[in-house]
Order: sequence, then C-alpha cells, then structure tokens
Amino acid sequence: MSYGNRGVLTALAGLAALFTAFGSGAYLGFFPKPENEWNAASSTAEDTAQPPSPASHVGGGALSLARDLEPKALNQSYYDREDLKTQRIMAWWTRIMGVAAAIGIVLGGFSIWLIWRTWSATNVAAESSRKTLRSFIAKERAHLRIKNASFTYEGNQSEVGKNYNGFRLKLDNRGESACRVIEIGWQYSNIRHWLPKPEQLICKPVLVPSLSEEESPHLGVAEFPSSPCWLMGRVKYKTLEDETFVSYFSLRIELHVDPGYAPSEWRAVEDRLIAMPWDT
Repeated sequence: MSYGNRGVLTALAGLAALFTAFGSGAYLGFFPKPENEWNAASSTAEDTAQPPSPASHVGGGALSLARDLEPKALNQSYYDREDLKTQRIMAWWTRIMGVAAAIGIVLGGFSIWLIWRTWSATNVAAESSRKTLRSFIAKERAHLRIKNASFTYEGNQSEVGKNYNGFRLKLDNRGESACRVIEIGWQYSNIRHWLPKPEQLICKPVLVPSLSEEESPHLGVAEFPSSPCWLMGRVKYKTLEDETFVSYFSLRIELHVDPGYAPSEWRAVEDRLIAMPWDT
C-alpha cells in the first residue's frame, strides 16, 4: 500500500472517529441543558400535577373581573411544566438524530473504504490481465529475421558492374503468428559500423505467414556499391494485437568472381555490426 493511500485511509478514520464522538456526546447528554429547562425544573410536581381550574366569578363588578384576569402562580407552573415536557421530547429526538448522523458518517466512511478496496483490486486484476496478454504475445507473436538478400540485374548478368539495379530481402518469420511488414529502411556503407538513420525508406506492405519466408518488394539503388560493403537497415512489422516490432539487419556484400565461365555475382552474408541494436 502506498503512502498516499495510507494518508487517505487515516483521514477517513479520523473524520469517522470525530463525528462518532460528537454523536455519542449528544446521546449521553454531555451538552448543557437549555436555561429554561433548569428554571422550570424548580416547580414541584404537586403544584403542576393538575391544569389550572377555571376562574370563579364572584360579585363585585369590575373588581371581580380584575381579580380573574390577574395571573396566578399555579397557572404559570402548569405551563412551565408542559413546556419542559416539550423541550425534553425535542432534546430526545435531537439525540436520536445525532446518533443517526454519527452512524451514517461511520457507514459512509466504511463505504468509501469498500470503494477504494474495489478500485485497488480492479487495478491489480487489470495489471495481471496485461501481464497475461504480454506473455501470450511474447510466446505466440511473429519473429522476423533478415539473413540474406537476392540481387536483381538488368540485361546481361555477366556485366555485373554495369547492370546491377537493386535487391530483395529474404524475410524469414520464425514465430507462431503471421506478421505484416509496414516499413523497410536501408542504406549502404563502406565502413563496418552501424549507421542509425537509414537513407532510403519504402512502405509497401508484405504479409509473411508463420514459419515461412517471403521476399520484400524490390529495393532499388541509385548508385552501384563498392566491394566489399555493408547493407544495413531495419524492418518494421505488426503482429498480434496490432503491436509494432522492429527487426534490424546488416549484410556483408561482396562480388564473387567465378574462376570458370560462370558469371560473377553479388553475395550477401549476415554480419552483425558494431553498435547495432537488438531486435524488439
């Protein structure tokens, strides 16, 4: 578990504990009672057990009416008692709501924790699936190698130095799946050292089935190379899940002169160069 996840869980636990304590305090009555409740509590139960009796009117005209309208202590005690009952009922419901709010906060924090655990488990499962897919691709993908090349001529092959006009690479797929070549880059060099940037590119697609060989499109040259020289470059191809891989090649090119009557010909031999990258 990372430090960021631990921080989130610690903050949620702190909030849950704070609101739980708040709700528990409201439930246990730790908060001070209203001032009216303390004042009304001084009235005795005997004085306020019964509601006030109706005013009795005796003769006396205006004096009797004034006495009836005069507030009595018994009437005030009854109303204070009823007000106290109402305040107690409201306080009881307030405590219930506080406890319910605290429980809701705790359950909300627990729900957030469950969501985080689900998200974390989903990431783990997704990463496992990616690794499984990568393992499958590594096992079943195509593996393209270029180990040879065939040269093309114009006219009479005996005059090799004059009518050589290009070559075709031998694309050898040793993998379990077919691949599609999407780009070939190449160049010549008279120095036995890898040159990273090819001078010529061709983007003609070629499908190479598994465990088979195919020839690349014709790769022409503008200038006749010297002997010996090195033909180097890269081949980009796609295989399973449309992933792109690169295969690098370097071939030593020499003019083979037959001592008899057979025509001379160019030959290519695989020769790994200094600083040449490895295939992907």
